Amino acid sequence: MRIIIYEMKKIWSLKILFILALVCALFYIMFMSYFINYYKSGNHPHAEHIYYAEVLTRLYGTSITPEELSAYVTESAG
Repeated sequence: MRIIIYEMKKIWSLKILFILALVCALFYIMFMSYFINYYKSGNHPHAEHIYYAEVLTRLYGTSITPEELSAYVTESAG
């Protein structure tokens, strides 16, 4: 067990930990911060599509005819 601890001390030096923290911070800034700042309440742009898919599945099942789809579109628009 001591060998593993000594080897981990060699690998996880302060320089490596600093580089790892820098990479994590850059990843957060580049990819994740936008979604956290602009979609705080959980409203993602694709949530509307999921909602409509759930409604259509509940009303018409797993298959829908073109007539049923056009009836749904005119009903929801008006």
